[in-house]
Formats: sequence, C-alpha cells, structure tokens
Amino acid sequence: MIELKEPSKLSKLIYISPSIFPSQAANSTHVILQVDELAKLYEQVLVIGMAAKGEGKSEKIQDKLKETYDVNLKNVHFELCPNFFGFAENLVIALFSVKFFLLYKDYNLVTRNIYAAFFGLLLLKKGFLYETHTVETGFRAVMQRILLRSKRIRVIVISQSLKEILVEKYGSDKHTVSVLHDAARPNLLLNNLDKASFPNAVNYKNILGYFGALHPGRGIDIIEAMAKQLPNSLFVIFGPTGQNVEFEERARTIYSNIHFYGFISHKEIHENMKRCDILLMPYQNIVSIGKSGSDTSKWMSPMKMFEYMAAGRPIISSNLPVLKEVLVEKLNALLVTPDDVSEWVEAANLLQENPELSNRIALSARSDYESEYNWRTRALKLRGLINNVS
Repeated sequence: MIELKEPSKLSKLIYISPSIFPSQAANSTHVILQVDELAKLYEQVLVIGMAAKGEGKSEKIQDKLKETYDVNLKNVHFELCPNFFGFAENLVIALFSVKFFLLYKDYNLVTRNIYAAFFGLLLLKKGFLYETHTVETGFRAVMQRILLRSKRIRVIVISQSLKEILVEKYGSDKHTVSVLHDAARPNLLLNNLDKASFPNAVNYKNILGYFGALHPGRGIDIIEAMAKQLPNSLFVIFGPTGQNVEFEERARTIYSNIHFYGFISHKEIHENMKRCDILLMPYQNIVSIGKSGSDTSKWMSPMKMFEYMAAGRPIISSNLPVLKEVLVEKLNALLVTPDDVSEWVEAANLLQENPELSNRIALSARSDYESEYNWRTRALKLRGLINNVS
C-alpha cells in the first residue's frame, strides 16, 4: 500500500487504467507517458492496473517500465492486481480499485476504465474525470450513457469526432465533454542522425518509415505497392511480429527494398523515426485494433501521428476526416486518398524532389507538437479539468 504524506489540497491523484503492465498495447503506453507528466504536477499519483502474467511485484514492474519507456515516474506508485483469469481484465481492475478510491477519498480521481468510472459514480459523492477512447457497445454502452449524462463527471475524449458521436448517441451535454488529443513525449531532441545505420541505406535515394501495428486497415498493402513502384526507395517497418505473418514473409523473401525490424521499445522509436526521410501513415477507411469487428477510423487519435510530428520529418498521411483535426494539407503534412497508390507514390516523389516543401511541413508539424501535442501540455490541461470538477 502507498505510504501517505500530508500533502496540500488537490495534490494527490488516483489514475485507474484499463491496462496490463508491462505490455506492447497502445493504452499502456498512453498511461505511462501521461502519468509520468501528471506526477510532475502532483505530490502523489497512484496508478491502478493489472500485472502481466508471470510478472512479479508492482515495484519490480515499475522499474521495468522506467527502463522500457525511459521515464522517471517520480511520485508515482503502482498497485497492480494479479492476472489470474486471462479475461474480463477491465472488470477485475475496477473491482480491485474500489478499495483505493474509498480508502483515499481525499485523492482526485481520473479513470480510463469504464467499470471503475461506473463504480465511482455509485460510491463517491465527488466529481471526477472519465476518459474514453471508444464508442462502447452492449452493456458497456448502457454504462457509458449513464456516465456521459452524469452532472458529476467530466468526460475526456481523444478527438472532436468522438465527442460529436458520443454527444449525439447519448444526448449528453457537449459542455461536459472535453477533447484532448493524444501526444508525444515532451522535449524530444530534433537533430539529424546517420541514415546509413539502416543496412544498405546508401544504395537508395531515400528512406520511408512506418511505425506501428500491422493489423488490417493500417495500410501495409499500400506500402508494399509503393515499394514495387519505388525500387530506389528503402521502406523500413517497425511493429509487433506475428500480427501480419504473410507480410513478414514477403518482406523477407520478395522485397529487397522493404526491411521489417519487428517491435522496438518506446524509447527507441524517436531515434529511428529521425533516421527516415519520410514517415508514412497509410490508415484505411476501416482501421482494426486487433479485435474482431473493431473499427476506430472515425474517432482515432493515433499516438504515432504525434510522434511523427515530434521527429521533424515530413509526413504523408491518409486524408481521413478525424486526422484532419490535427493535420493540414501542405501545412504540416501531405494528405492523400487512403487506397490510391498512385497518390502515395506521387507524394513521395514530390517530397524527394522538393526539399523546401519537405522541410517546411516537417518543421510546421514539429512546431505544433512543441506547442500543443505533447504529454506535458496535455497533463496541464487535465489538471485544469480536475480542479474544475473537484
């Protein structure tokens, strides 16, 4: 249990996550990077989640997270329930968390776990923040409706599109729903790195990079098609192994100009992004998160987008409405039709042939990251909302 001090008012925070630690899942990365910045604003941050199977004590897991994400986590304490069942993780985490938000009633509460939010609504008299990144279905949709229509809860969403969908679906007050896009780590260095560190890179005119999942809808087929039409360009792919084994096999045996590197830790991502000339974000009109029937294309706010912006490299992205909340054509990115390979190839050639345009949109994206889309700025906005609801 956490050792209590006598902190001043509003200096303590419970953050209940839907996450398993450690994990390659995006929600785990979001939580770690966000609480690391929140802990600079609060005297104590208590994170509730679940330990991955086979992991030991919470303290050892926290040390591993510090190393993996290159974060300080000062003033952060983890309470992680064991993963006995392998299913219903969110509900188990929520049940585990109840004792903490009842025991530490003077702590402010933020939850990304819908069950914990519902328990908090039933058991607590004070207001708190509920953050959601999705439109729920089934019984969880019933809970989400109740939460969004409560006057004691301030709701955080990751895109304006998601806000509009939820407000219309549930008839909730739009003034109680705030949009905070995802972000990238603050103060990432912007400098040129040796591109020759990629094998055979000197044999190619430029390097195009993709970082992220290989699930359906992420555009890996677009990258393959580009590689065929741009034999003098090297395509480097970083993502979890086993998500698209057919692609992995083709990258090994068919394409000499596609190199698949597999998963790398989060602290290595930025340095590898900077080794690329162009960064690709070929989301399609239906985007899977690895679950059957899932589609986040209408409301997503991919962390990859903000990490690309921080890297100071030009971005070519799919022209999807939700991404245009952040990206503006020829201002901080080139936007192309998701499934039109000819447009992707044309955009890549344009950036290669027009260094002035390439540098301009890269530096504009970097400026947007520095001013708006970093975890420190997001933490400050969260604190303002917490103070308001408290």
